[in-house]
Amino acid sequence: MLPLRPPVQVSFIGTQERLEHRAVAAAGFEFHALTAPSLRRPLLSWQNLLLPGRLLWSLVQAWRLLRRMRPDVVVGTGGYISFPTCLAAALQGRPLVIQEQNAAPGIANRILARFATLVFIAFQAASSRLPHCKGHLTGNPMRAGLGMLSQAAARAQLGLPDGDYPVLCILGGSLGAAALNKAVAANLSELLGLDPGLHVIWQTGERYLQAVTGSVDTHHRLKLVPFIHSMAAVYAAADLVVSRAGAITCSELLVTATPALLVPSPNVAEDHQTQNALAMEATGAASCLSEASLAADLLPCVASLLKDPMRLTAMRQAALLAGQSNAASIIAEAVVDIASRRHPCKWQSTAVSQR
Repeated sequence: MLPLRPPVQVSFIGTQERLEHRAVAAAGFEFHALTAPSLRRPLLSWQNLLLPGRLLWSLVQAWRLLRRMRPDVVVGTGGYISFPTCLAAALQGRPLVIQEQNAAPGIANRILARFATLVFIAFQAASSRLPHCKGHLTGNPMRAGLGMLSQAAARAQLGLPDGDYPVLCILGGSLGAAALNKAVAANLSELLGLDPGLHVIWQTGERYLQAVTGSVDTHHRLKLVPFIHSMAAVYAAADLVVSRAGAITCSELLVTATPALLVPSPNVAEDHQTQNALAMEATGAASCLSEASLAADLLPCVASLLKDPMRLTAMRQAALLAGQSNAASIIAEAVVDIASRRHPCKWQSTAVSQR
């Protein structure tokens, strides 16, 4: 990570309704809250009739805030607040850097990339939907400590016993996934029966824990948790992860070389998770299973992977080739270069080629 030292000052802009309001303040950074102009799904929703007014008000708020802050560079990662903030920056002539986390760029970043000084992408697939010669393939910024734990140390940290046995981790995201929980509950006995030593770590989500606990039998090889704080330990301990296909999760799976069966959520904007899962599958690092096929195919898909060690090894090797762990330092260096008024010619010369 590039050290940020005085006179560099980093401030964040977000909303009070989401996690960043607490997380940024807890990390010791300055935080500014704006009103989010959310786009409703489906697009024909009557609530979208109010979108132009909400967007205009957010743009006015962002314009005033940037005029007061006078930032040397603005970085956007997509989303409801990013769009008016980055648009205000572009209209004021401020340097703009975009970081696209998904394989399929969202509406906000597809528009904003046209005004950006630089665009950093996490998946090669995103380059074809962004303006020519601006996409730099870096992967997503990762949390510190990923890939540093040994399997034995990770399993001990998670409260698993010593020994040589497979570990299956079920991850529904920070809030949990109802469809995934339902399918796992229906197949739990069969999953545990795939191997006499198989241990299952099942992250249910806080709101689903009580219902899941009441619907399945306890088992000494089953560990139910509402939320996992040490994802580094999970990736290091697991032989296979069954997970949603959020952008950061996919990048973490690549960096930690963790084989995965990805079940993309069909309920996210522009079906980003499906595109992420397909991009992961194309590298050979993961297998993709649609939510519509989850009930029928979860057990056979998990069984075919866990019983094929050669394929799991090939998936790990593919992940190692595709994963990039230094995105944060690369992006930080570029942002500091631009903020310091150094010409970013070296970044322009390394742009991802367009096809």
